[in-house]
Amino acid sequence: MTIRLQLHNTGADLAAFGCSPAHETLRSLHVLNAVKHHPLHISWALRTRARMSRELKDETERFAFWCLDRPLVFQEIWPQADSWSWADEVSALLAAPVDHFADPLIRSAVQTGTVGPRIRLGMFLRSTDLQEQALSRIQTRHPASLPVMRELIADPERCRERFAAFLVSYWQTCVMPDWLAMETRLRSDIARRGHALSRRGLPRMLEELSPHVRLDQSTGDVLIRPPGPLGDPLDLTLAEQDQILRSRRALAACCGTPSATGTRGGSRRRTPEMYACPNGVLRISNALPSSVASSSRHVAR
Repeated sequence: MTIRLQLHNTGADLAAFGCSPAHETLRSLHVLNAVKHHPLHISWALRTRARMSRELKDETERFAFWCLDRPLVFQEIWPQADSWSWADEVSALLAAPVDHFADPLIRSAVQTGTVGPRIRLGMFLRSTDLQEQALSRIQTRHPASLPVMRELIADPERCRERFAAFLVSYWQTCVMPDWLAMETRLRSDIARRGHALSRRGLPRMLEELSPHVRLDQSTGDVLIRPPGPLGDPLDLTLAEQDQILRSRRALAACCGTPSATGTRGGSRRRTPEMYACPNGVLRISNALPSSVASSSRHVAR
């Protein structure tokens, strides 16, 4: 699917950049749990598992259901294009309304794809049918994660505290030792993108982010064309509530409605994430290098 992005304002103040230790941690958890789909990072996964204690491996296995298909995202807790410290992000996770933590876990357990209505925690806790549906899907896909879903149903706050403790342990063991070098590279890339933005403007800077993003010279629109079947084109004019998101294998266009996706394939170069936020700023979450790419030394240049 080709996505045509119309930008009526192309000023440099429309874009913002950021990097997040929490997002990098969740991305690395996805690669660790689905490493057969990321063969370039097998050596990284082996080294990482060698660092982990038996308790940490067991807890990673319990939360693995939510990391198999794509990285887990807590969009309402961690802004995608801000730069927070790890301590601030953990504090935000524990201080946010508990449904902001629970809803992404519920959605992954109930929905079989990326399209579907949002199921809030309150609705889920009142519906035995939804709970049985979630438990059944986890039983079929990854039974080791059943205790986490049962705890989420019984005590969402305790489940969140358990997840935060697991994430802190994983961060300290598997990500923190390499974070200083990774953050240096991330911020260097942010500076380079910022310079490109000021010199060449927003459309040209977006075109340089990925071989799958290009500028239509006749209209000035930005075209996003992931690898795979092209399908019908999707034309978008960004409004305040609209977003363009990159998931593990797809670019998803979300306009207050279920997302439309296109296959991404196995490219080594990560497609950056672009967001049109409620304040009208197109936010670009830095994606070069990722924590996994840095650790395994397969960094796209």
